[in-house]
Amino acid sequence: VYRNPLVVASRRIAQDKLRAMFQGYLRRPNLMPESFQKRAEEYGLPRSVCDYLAGMTDRFCQQEFQRLFAA
Repeated sequence: VYRNPLVVASRRIAQDKLRAMFQGYLRRPNLMPESFQKRAEEYGLPRSVCDYLAGMTDRFCQQEFQRLFAA
């Protein structure tokens, strides 16, 4: 199931989007909620970006990608 070409392609697209979002939030942390910006002071920006992305639902992640990072 996990090696089905459709699943592999879908996973690759999702990984590319997450990678772009991670880099985008690193460059522009002001796009994250203020609470995550403040967490970055204590835990570091990469960890805070990762935590922010990890807490997103799939739907919200897709919407934010389109809104903020889609070319």
